[in-house]
Amino acid sequence: MVGWMKIEGRQKQINSLLDSIAKLPAKTQASLADLKAKLNEANTALSNAYQEMDVWMSGMNLDSAANDLEVRIKYLTAEKLRGSKITEMINSSMQKADSLLKAKL
Repeated sequence: MVGWMKIEGRQKQINSLLDSIAKLPAKTQASLADLKAKLNEANTALSNAYQEMDVWMSGMNLDSAANDLEVRIKYLTAEKLRGSKITEMINSSMQKADSLLKAKL
């Protein structure tokens, strides 16, 4: 989940670009409204992915059902699936942010 550690960097880049747009003349800002909306959407996706990972990691109990192998396997299998979905969420949000940043930088 290497992408998780890069989320804050992408958010800083997006926020910097949004700040730059906000300093432009009103007419120019209006022409960039679509880009601004996409940047805000990407920023929200990054935030959601980061939050999901944080909640998952802090809530995982690796010692769950240590004395019951069947329950433990079921729990860890479910957590692996959840982790895979979060990884997909992180990768998707990072791709979206990267494509927007590369297109305009």
